Amino acid sequence: MSFTAAAKAVNGASVSLDNMLSLEICFSLNTPADSLRAKFFIKQSVPELYSVTLTGENISFEGFIDKQTEEKSEKGIILTLEARSRGALLIDNEALPQLYSNAAISDIFDRTIRPYGYERLIMPQNAVLPAYIVRKGTSEWEAFYGFCLRSCGLKPYICGNEVVLKKPSPVRHQAIGKAAGYTSITAVYNRCAVVSKVCIRDSGGYYSSAVNNNECDELKIRRKRYLIPPTEFVKSPQFDANQLIKKSMLDYKHIEVVLPYIKPFNIGDLISVEELSADFFTICELAYRVDESGFRTELLLNDGKYL
Repeated sequence: MSFTAAAKAVNGASVSLDNMLSLEICFSLNTPADSLRAKFFIKQSVPELYSVTLTGENISFEGFIDKQTEEKSEKGIILTLEARSRGALLIDNEALPQLYSNAAISDIFDRTIRPYGYERLIMPQNAVLPAYIVRKGTSEWEAFYGFCLRSCGLKPYICGNEVVLKKPSPVRHQAIGKAAGYTSITAVYNRCAVVSKVCIRDSGGYYSSAVNNNECDELKIRRKRYLIPPTEFVKSPQFDANQLIKKSMLDYKHIEVVLPYIKPFNIGDLISVEELSADFFTICELAYRVDESGFRTELLLNDGKYL
């Protein structure tokens, strides 16, 4: 598989990047920003670059450069670029701390997401919250994500230049096994991540209620946490407790798959692993790597019921 790469310089020049030595493109369900790290052999120094595009068969990347490094030796110059997609603007920029009253999803979108080049929001309903506080230190994406999750129970994600707020329709892929070929399959049980009980503080300052993780008796895990709900949601504190337990179960178990070739997938797609289970798992992290040892596709799979 071949790739074509080009960059734009701060001074307005366009720079063609040939002779790629290595490439790493990563996608994750946990962040709206995709990432790239690539090395190129260049004949002469290039000016300061601010954006990069890369295209290949069924794989592409476009983003802003975070770090540019030139390493010079007798053999020539190695240019290393580290970049993230436009979604990085949503996590690098802090949201204005404020209290929203009777705001709808579209209102929060207009304040936190639209200014960064995302013009379209796809959603089933424009849900409203009577009160929502954006606290100091919250990113634009965290502010929007939190509002969506609380108002309608859905998690937004980036799809191209659109923000989507609906349950995805994942593609089911053929099972990974000996016939398809793989380098390694690793099952990981992270028992220290699991929370068995969340004690909730009420408006009077007492921890008068709790939410239990019903799976922990069978798992033989005991790990307690205390929760102070946000003031505007103190009357419905179970939401945060349930989210904490759900996140702990998502982190509890995952499968790592390495394939010795580039195969296009999408975050959120479903796939089964013959050697481990007939069940389908959700692709939560995806990486494509190219270097002197060859091509690799790396997948991190989670149990989709905890997403």
